[in-house]
Amino acid sequence: MTLRLTTLAKFAAIILAVAVTARADSPDSASPPAPQVAEMQNKVAEFAALPQATLVANAPQPPELPADLKLKLVDYIDCADDELHPYLHDGQSRSEISKTLGGGLRYTGSYAGSYFAYRLRVAEAGKPHLLVLTFPDNADRMTAISLSQPPAAATDAAADAPQAMKMEFGYRTGDLLPVSGRMVSSWVVFYPTSDDPAALLVANWHPRIPAALSQAWVYVIEGDLPPAFGSGTKLHRQAGRYDHLPTTLQTRYGNRPANLLAQMDYLGLDELSMLALDHRQLYYPSTAFGGGSGNIPQVLGALEVRGKKFVAAFDPDCTTGVYTMPDQPHNLCNIGDNNVRKAWAQFIVEDFVKPLKNSKSLTGIMFGTPHATVGTDLESGTSYSQLISLLSSEALKANQSLRVYQGLGPATGNDHYLRKTGSHSIVQKWTSEPKTDMQELLADRAQAYLQDYGLSGHVGIPSTLLFRGCGIDDASYYRFYRSGEPRYWMLDSMARNRPLTQSLLFGNRLNGLSLNHVTQWRLMQLRAGHEFWWDYPEMSPHIPPVGPQVLAPLTLALATEVEPFAIWTAGRGSQTALNDTVQRQWIRVFRRMPYRHMMPVDDAPQYPVSVRSYALDGLNVLLTNQTSVEATVILTLDAPIEQGERLSDGSPVKGQKISLQLPPYAIEGLLLQDGHERHVVSVEQSAPGLSGLMAAKLTEFERAMKAAAEAGAEMEPRFAETLTQARSAIDAEKWQEAENLLDAAIIREPALRARLASARPRAEVQKATGEIKIDGRLDDWPGLQPAADDSPPAPAAAPAAIVLDSHNQLIADAFVANRWTGKQDLSAELHLAWRSEGLYFVLRVQDDRPTDDENEASLLAWSRGGHRSWVVRNDYDGMLFLPRKAGESPNLVTRLDGTSVIHEGFIPAMQLSGEDELDSGLTLGLNLVVSDSDDRRGMPFAWCKSSVLAWSVLQDGYSVFSDAQTCGEITLK
Repeated sequence: MTLRLTTLAKFAAIILAVAVTARADSPDSASPPAPQVAEMQNKVAEFAALPQATLVANAPQPPELPADLKLKLVDYIDCADDELHPYLHDGQSRSEISKTLGGGLRYTGSYAGSYFAYRLRVAEAGKPHLLVLTFPDNADRMTAISLSQPPAAATDAAADAPQAMKMEFGYRTGDLLPVSGRMVSSWVVFYPTSDDPAALLVANWHPRIPAALSQAWVYVIEGDLPPAFGSGTKLHRQAGRYDHLPTTLQTRYGNRPANLLAQMDYLGLDELSMLALDHRQLYYPSTAFGGGSGNIPQVLGALEVRGKKFVAAFDPDCTTGVYTMPDQPHNLCNIGDNNVRKAWAQFIVEDFVKPLKNSKSLTGIMFGTPHATVGTDLESGTSYSQLISLLSSEALKANQSLRVYQGLGPATGNDHYLRKTGSHSIVQKWTSEPKTDMQELLADRAQAYLQDYGLSGHVGIPSTLLFRGCGIDDASYYRFYRSGEPRYWMLDSMARNRPLTQSLLFGNRLNGLSLNHVTQWRLMQLRAGHEFWWDYPEMSPHIPPVGPQVLAPLTLALATEVEPFAIWTAGRGSQTALNDTVQRQWIRVFRRMPYRHMMPVDDAPQYPVSVRSYALDGLNVLLTNQTSVEATVILTLDAPIEQGERLSDGSPVKGQKISLQLPPYAIEGLLLQDGHERHVVSVEQSAPGLSGLMAAKLTEFERAMKAAAEAGAEMEPRFAETLTQARSAIDAEKWQEAENLLDAAIIREPALRARLASARPRAEVQKATGEIKIDGRLDDWPGLQPAADDSPPAPAAAPAAIVLDSHNQLIADAFVANRWTGKQDLSAELHLAWRSEGLYFVLRVQDDRPTDDENEASLLAWSRGGHRSWVVRNDYDGMLFLPRKAGESPNLVTRLDGTSVIHEGFIPAMQLSGEDELDSGLTLGLNLVVSDSDDRRGMPFAWCKSSVLAWSVLQDGYSVFSDAQTCGEITLK
């Protein structure tokens, strides 16, 4: 969520190369072989000339396909056994046949950034295609997938860049989601921009567990995409999709607005939100909403003709940096300045609202995108709220019909309730007083926190709608987001927190909800000398959960009375990875539900299914299954229904008792319009699977507690007490109480602590025997001598305490391209010694092209207390930033010796441990991070890095730059 101050990216027209490598079946090695590239164009031509019958001759039927699409098979890949398709990998790929899952699998290496890729055939440029992928739901995997074609000749004179088709998506299994132990499938609709073979890239994001793919089918969709069921009914709510940029038409819709609109119809979406301020020049020249992209007028015209709606989203970073516009002398990032707030309001109204005030398609403006908000890193108190109020007032003067959205993004490390100053006392109170209701504590805290963002119900503009981002895979979002709090310490999900939602906004409710798959941008430029796919480094993988869990955050939010008015499928650039059945289902439900507060049915059980109703033009009932097991609900009405309306799946209902089967996390909307007022008089529920579900959760909790104890991990008394209370609730069949207890206990926490206690890297630090002078010469360190110019570090007499020189130490971070080529590219040795007064260190970094750029600085970070900060649960207790600039200070000297950078320093005992002296036997958490920034081609942000190595990368995507749980361990001997 950062303002890009760059011009529109121009795709370079290049030739895709084909790489042919030996299939590596060996396990990971310290230095993976570089991909070999040979006979590039000949291999492409040979593949493109193969008869289609050859490609699909042995293709089995996919597990499932969209029922309403007419499909023709174009290509098929068996990832474990394929000799036809051009293939590239990084030397770590392996394949196998899985007997348990009943299919073949190809794996990447286990380190972050490992990949393999295929070329595949398409039928016709501009036609919708369906990509069907199968993959295993049997482990904790994070798999990023890219589908791309090179630029081709532009077919539309209004296009301002060569055409190219590029999509990023992927899948996430495991972590906080249960695994099914079976093969599952995902569908992706895409529009090729040429007839050339496309490239399918599968890359790993996980530092320990390989990514995997089993099969890929490519179909061309014959005829038009059919519209969603029920599109002709009166719409009470709005649903739309979020497009990062109109220029995505070039990369995902073949530069054709008709393709975008057809897909909106197919999903049942009526509204489109596009960023109005992204990829723009530093001095924004527009005087109407047409500047900056030739596609904008096309899209707006198509929306107008088809009766679709449009929301302009503004997403600048309003707290850091410098941003200027013509005739504005102020730094427009400083919204603490009243003049700046006025300037933003004037800019948006004059440049966007007034030029389009007569447009039938413009229905709203948003400050902060559907899945984020510029307020997440707000440091200026109520200035953001004042800006929203001012913007709302000024915009509505020009167009009274506009809706103005204030985006409140998904809970992240920056906008998390517990990150507010002083909030650590809440966690301390919960830990020290286990019987205190943590949810009530959070609800109290959240009121004060959200009030700072103008969410007190006193924004003052009736049409200003508060908008909450709700990631479809919130669990993964928390894990990935830089500085994010661990999910099992958060307890901040509004979907799990009824006291919070009841007290939120002092009685008001959120009236917007944004659903998205996206975690964060990711850079991964995987090249092999010549391009197997074109050189475009950004990857923002969709990581949706598999199966019914895709609806879990939405279902839980609705069950706790969050009232969505506008719903977007949010994602950067309209990624179209579809869990088609469930996605279209909830859109249908919301299109039928009126915008009113739906009250829980009196005296009705609200677990496992929440049942709420509202009488308006008939009886409206909303049912949401909050659990991962099937539930049966029987509604008894005060009078029978003779001719009932359809359910969301199209089936009719009638009678006085209506029995409904709700699958896991299902949402069902029931609209009864027979001319008579009806009321629900009673609700019966049953879910036989709850007993086994809670027993399994309890067993998992018990097993994790035992493993943590055996590993020596410290556990607060509240965990044991929660275990006892949950067992009693299960014995009494108090299922909701049991689930609340287990959720509060966070069943993953003991398992995490057990793994941290046994799996983190460790090193022993010897006590210094002689005098050490901080001078950078190293002659007082036994076995260490300064490296000569342009030579590698001299070998130490004893092993270094910490060595970074393996691809397994590459991190997966949003702004790291993972272009590491080996030890000569980047490596490091850290030597440590201690005395009672503190810790001495020598860090020697080897880099083939060293610079003093801040992106090449190293980081030494430490933490105590089980390697969680005493101050905040996941922050480091101390950090030492080590830039590559020669200099001297009392406790640090940096010298540059050719391709080596030497840091020699001292960390006082009080900074390191909080004590006046260090003692033998002390164990501390430590992490070393070294960075490189050699090749900056294609990197859109100043802080992007070409590669980063870290001593401990075991924590599944936690940021090594900010999360103490990524620490390794050092012990003073």
